[in-house]
Amino acid sequence: MSLKPTNRMNKKSKNIYNFVTLFKQKSIEDRLFEANNLINFVELKKDRSALPELELAIKLLEENLLDYGDCETSALLLARLFLWQDRLEEALELCNKILNLNKYNYLGLHIRGIVQLHMGEVDGAIIDLLFLHKINPEHGLVAWNLANAYFLDKKYKLAWSVFDRANSVLFNNYPKVPLWSGEDLDNTNIILTQYNSRGGGDDIMYAQIIPEVLNIVKSAFIETDPRTFSLYQQSFKGQNIFLSGNTPWVDHTKIDFQIMVPSLGNLFRQEEFQFKKITGYLKPAHTEITRWDKLTKKIANKNLKVGICWRSLISIGLTGPFSSNLDDWGEILKIPNISFFELQYDESEKERQRAEVLFNTEIHQLDNVDMMTEFEKISAICLNMDIVISAVTTVALIANASGARVWELRPEYTALDMSGLPCFPNRQIYSRGHSESWKTVLSQVAKDLNKLMNESRE
Repeated sequence: MSLKPTNRMNKKSKNIYNFVTLFKQKSIEDRLFEANNLINFVELKKDRSALPELELAIKLLEENLLDYGDCETSALLLARLFLWQDRLEEALELCNKILNLNKYNYLGLHIRGIVQLHMGEVDGAIIDLLFLHKINPEHGLVAWNLANAYFLDKKYKLAWSVFDRANSVLFNNYPKVPLWSGEDLDNTNIILTQYNSRGGGDDIMYAQIIPEVLNIVKSAFIETDPRTFSLYQQSFKGQNIFLSGNTPWVDHTKIDFQIMVPSLGNLFRQEEFQFKKITGYLKPAHTEITRWDKLTKKIANKNLKVGICWRSLISIGLTGPFSSNLDDWGEILKIPNISFFELQYDESEKERQRAEVLFNTEIHQLDNVDMMTEFEKISAICLNMDIVISAVTTVALIANASGARVWELRPEYTALDMSGLPCFPNRQIYSRGHSESWKTVLSQVAKDLNKLMNESRE
């Protein structure tokens, strides 16, 4: 529906109206250029402060379709933005209209495949994504989405195979070292490389496989980055832990293979039960655990200690649906006899202060820890919480990998499903349907937390 001015418009609506009116006399090319500029800004900003620009881009594209109904580019861009906002039915309708005109539209099929995954329509997603994968097996993102679809369908062996194909396009830091292609690893010297050269949550999750590999090989050099270095040293004692880009094996060890850790999933994680074999595989130093035990007990006294992390660093875009709003945590934050500890790892002071006023509570910040970079400290802190309640973030993955008790907030279905693999037996998942609000999910978390409080006091 076209936006029209009224005396009752709020400031935000008037700004949108004025913006769209400004471009009303422009050509479709100029409108698309400005929409793309807005989208680029949102992607660079990465957080919800860019919501006004996202809404402007959506309105501009909607007006394009009103004036030029057959503008395929506008429809594809709009479907993508609807996907970001969990407006999945609208995104699906746009994709279907495009594909009715051209059933081989590559981007239309790709977006529709992702939309169907987010809606839980896994079979339909597999049909679209597999078709695209056959056309271009080297398209890394399509292969990755298809692998996620197979993971959702619990076809693990097939999923790992496709996932390996997706990873084949990634940069190789050690081109002189042979790549592993399924050979026997018994008594070999290997390099275990990270999935993401910058490290992070994905590699924390895949590290579950490392202890099993170490039982087979003669020696292993384990690649890491500064954030995980000390945590890996404590967790895999006696092993060769090195920073990405270094080559500590040169001149003294002949390496048989380099293996990206998730590539071993096809060997060690073909069935669901195999994911749950190892718990607490990341182990911070005992001195760290003891230090944070003293500090958190000093704050909490006899209260229950609950760590909270309510959103991802990237809270807008395709991962936007993973992030909640702290304003919706009221039922949880009002529960008495709980000391809440902030585990958010980026700028969050305004959100925290607002919530403290709204809900008459205190959310404690811990000093002398960088939640963005000091993974060993994060691990020790999470182990000192009675519960960690978190969105799907690196913090949640560290807590899970360390064996902490985690209540994880996540979409029921998503194209970004790697962190949803059944790796963590201590994790309790609270899932949100795409048309459901986080507030509804958080209300259930509050009920369960109240129940836990009552049980602990009996």
